[in-house]
Amino acid sequence: AREFCFEILLKEYDLPAADVASVMLTKGDTYRDMNNFQAAAIEYKSLKDNKRYKTTRHGIMAQYRLIDLLIETGEFDAAEGQLMSITEVGSRDAQAEAYYLLGKIAFEQEDYVQSRDYLRETFKRVDGHAEGRLLEGELKLKLPRGLATTEVLLGRLDLQTVVVPGRELTLKLRDTNLSIAQGGQSIPVQVSTSVGGDRELVRLVVSPDDKTLFQGSIATMLATPKHGNMRLDIHGGDQVSYIIDPAYQKANDISYPAKILEVKSNARLVASSGEFLTPEEEEQRRMEREMRSREGGSESVRMRQQRGTVVRPGSSIYVQLTDFDRDMGEQKDTVTVDARTSSGDLVSGFTLTETEIHSGVFEGELATGIPFPLVTASDLEEGADPNAIINSTKKGSWVSLPDGVKPKWVDVDSMSSHDVKSIIIKTPDVSRIKSMRIVGVLDANPINLGQYRIDGQETPLGGVAQLINKQYVGQEMVELREALGKGGKLSEASSMIHRRADTDHKGRDGWVNTSLSGTFWLDEDSRMTFKFMQPASPNGWQSAWLFIDGRMVLGHRGMSQAQLAATKAVTLSAGAHTMEVIMVDHWQDSSVIVGLGQDDGTFMPMPASLFSVTENTALADALRSRGKVAKTPDGFSVTLTEPERIRSLRFIFDDFTGDGLSVSAISMTASDGKAILPTTHDFSTGLEND
Repeated sequence: AREFCFEILLKEYDLPAADVASVMLTKGDTYRDMNNFQAAAIEYKSLKDNKRYKTTRHGIMAQYRLIDLLIETGEFDAAEGQLMSITEVGSRDAQAEAYYLLGKIAFEQEDYVQSRDYLRETFKRVDGHAEGRLLEGELKLKLPRGLATTEVLLGRLDLQTVVVPGRELTLKLRDTNLSIAQGGQSIPVQVSTSVGGDRELVRLVVSPDDKTLFQGSIATMLATPKHGNMRLDIHGGDQVSYIIDPAYQKANDISYPAKILEVKSNARLVASSGEFLTPEEEEQRRMEREMRSREGGSESVRMRQQRGTVVRPGSSIYVQLTDFDRDMGEQKDTVTVDARTSSGDLVSGFTLTETEIHSGVFEGELATGIPFPLVTASDLEEGADPNAIINSTKKGSWVSLPDGVKPKWVDVDSMSSHDVKSIIIKTPDVSRIKSMRIVGVLDANPINLGQYRIDGQETPLGGVAQLINKQYVGQEMVELREALGKGGKLSEASSMIHRRADTDHKGRDGWVNTSLSGTFWLDEDSRMTFKFMQPASPNGWQSAWLFIDGRMVLGHRGMSQAQLAATKAVTLSAGAHTMEVIMVDHWQDSSVIVGLGQDDGTFMPMPASLFSVTENTALADALRSRGKVAKTPDGFSVTLTEPERIRSLRFIFDDFTGDGLSVSAISMTASDGKAILPTTHDFSTGLEND
């Protein structure tokens, strides 16, 4: 929090005075919470004395924070002297704060009766003084009969605006001079609903420890109204009105208008791959799991985590909304919700139906299907549809931006796994392509399907690739990954280490995006611990994330030294694993170093040998091309040595002449000779739901 304050205060005079004062006060509070009272006092005093900020709300609060520090450090006499003068000449709010702090001093000195008396003075001036009410709650544990009422009266009594179905409605009235009660012990209040027409009488009775506070309560429920049953039956569309009984007001010559409450309830929306269970069924399942556990059986961590959260294409998604204020009348009501996938498909206005009249619970079943293939690309001309290259019913091509940025790439996600035997890519720019790669993906790990170089040489395997560009998009990981996907300067790194001093951007500040990526090999199952080893950049400039097999292991936006000290242990199986670092920094001396934990608890930079194919023949085999790429008059063909089970393809054009490229068609054939691509439907056409 303190570092965020520092970052905000760098633009102090670009912000409104009230906002800056709030941040300065928070900065002082962080020092106080760290028990650095001297630094906190300096912050509070500078805020209190600053001409720009001292008249703001938080500037005024700084004075009381300084007095509170005196209390924290046991300097009670000095604090009392300042507070007593405020009680004599201060404003109403200032006096309330002063009496609260005097009450706090008395509490610290274990003079609980005096503390209670000071708090009464506070509440005479500000009835809903939050800190005072909390201190009052602590006092209840100390005073005789303090627990006769355990409620802490936070907030103003006249600000209640909402009634929640199923919750008890509590009404409170402060009658400071007893002009309403007229010496009686209760006040009758009529409560009614606007739609259902229910009417009930509630008597507010005097609080046992506060003779000026009258309170009463009544149960509420979604139900058909029944007058006089001492329960307020309400509908979601109701307004609840309460008023001191008109006959009582007339008899005592008083006039208080009605107050209105809205029926509101926080909604809870849940989706599951399995049907929803009744509470009885849930309890039965819980007991069955406990019995299995006692008998030595267990449920895997994976299954516990995924229970109800994974849906297979073609299966239904069960949706449940609990929202009491959407129960509108004497019938089963309906509500509509929208469902959207992360890939962009949308179902609008999906109807949920109330399970029972007045249940306030709405359910529905949403059908799913296997999505159609999708094409994405590093970039494309405005208005172009890249899906045309896999849809035989569409005309068009993928055409990149003519910006000269390398590499360019095209992704084809078939949305299902297939045993693939051959691939064909057609492009009118075949003669301009100098090198390209075809990568397949089934899970997180890429499979090298084939490579092409115009000089006929093999692309070196292994090692760590470093990609750098200066397309600043902020410090969010998703935007950084997208920016790096558009290309930049590609080079080799010695390991998972990047230093700006070793790049073209050395010696100067400026935002630079960087990625490091490579594949490493483990001979056996291993428990590995990782951390970042670089120093923190100033001003929280650096944001960095570490991924293993596509899953984030470490990282944060605006890395502090404390966040850089974080470690993460990961269990990895024997075999090949991908590692990737995504980073952005502004500092001229920025660096990224991925550290690997040692047996003695220390960390060393990730060894370059783990990424080397010369030192790991098994890694070389894992990274070898699975097929042969042949140049054709209108493109390239890829023939795999053995069928490979893959879901998606990425065509990476590392080098080419000219400023851009285009692809006119991509086809993919299965091991049984059937065509996987092209199809007659693609993801964009599948967005039109029936």
